[in-house]
Amino acid sequence: MLVRGDRLADTMSRYLIRRIEENPAIVLRTNTQIVALEGNGHLERVRWRDDRTGEGEANDIRHVFIMTGAVPNTGWLERCVVLDDKGFIKTGPELSQDDRPRRGGR
Repeated sequence: MLVRGDRLADTMSRYLIRRIEENPAIVLRTNTQIVALEGNGHLERVRWRDDRTGEGEANDIRHVFIMTGAVPNTGWLERCVVLDDKGFIKTGPELSQDDRPRRGGR
């Protein structure tokens, strides 16, 4: 996980920070930003730079999720996916049976 700032606490709740820090599959890199996305027809490689050291790194990565703020702009999706009362997309265990599409559409 790349974070442009010094720490997650500036933009994220303590609950989410704890989940990230406790997950052994997540490597957290602060003061780091993406400088290039590369591929031929699809994403194949991501390049980033550590802003403290200036060192760059590239890794074979095929998916990127970008969080640019804590206020969702998802109103245009409300007929395509299920949103919670704050406008965030519901996924996984957050989806109830009533949320799931029925055969033949909604």
